[in-house]
Amino acid sequence: METKGDPPIQFIQDKKPNPIIEFYFELAQLKQLYRQGWLQRGVARQRCESVAEHSFSLTTLAMIVADHLFPELNTEKIMRMCLLHDIAEAYTGDFTPQHQITKTEKQHLEQQAMEQLLAKLARGAYYIELWQEYEEQQTPEAKFVKNMDRLDMILQASIYEYIYKKDLSEFMSAIEKINCPHIQKIFRDLCEIRESI
Repeated sequence: METKGDPPIQFIQDKKPNPIIEFYFELAQLKQLYRQGWLQRGVARQRCESVAEHSFSLTTLAMIVADHLFPELNTEKIMRMCLLHDIAEAYTGDFTPQHQITKTEKQHLEQQAMEQLLAKLARGAYYIELWQEYEEQQTPEAKFVKNMDRLDMILQASIYEYIYKKDLSEFMSAIEKINCPHIQKIFRDLCEIRESI
């Protein structure tokens, strides 16, 4: 996995820190970890978003869309899921299809990483449970977060298209997995903008 630097946790590994400090140093790896799919498509490192940047934009997008279009959903729960959904990547890295890892292997590695990251925290079991809810995709909030993750990817691909003047329309196909008229409308509006540039 390509990163901006070494994992911050290495600086305190032999110090036996407070669990919150340890967690922060582990989590900080997400600021170092590039989103690998963008690098694989030629996005320059200085413009490539990190996993942490993705999590921030996803959480903000999900909050705004949920509050605006889905008042029946639990926005706080959604935001927590967004913040948790990729934190396992602090240890696993950001797998893409090019890494040729099976879904079962990926799930196993992510479960181990989530235990390592969160079990030491006072509400760790709750956070792991919330992440598992997202992974299982059985609740309206979990499905919404998955859809927002796809929409965030589509929107980011559009930004990179503008910057690099290259075709990243392969990412637009993610809309086919979103069965929601409100989100489909956002996508159609984006397509109109893309066609006008």
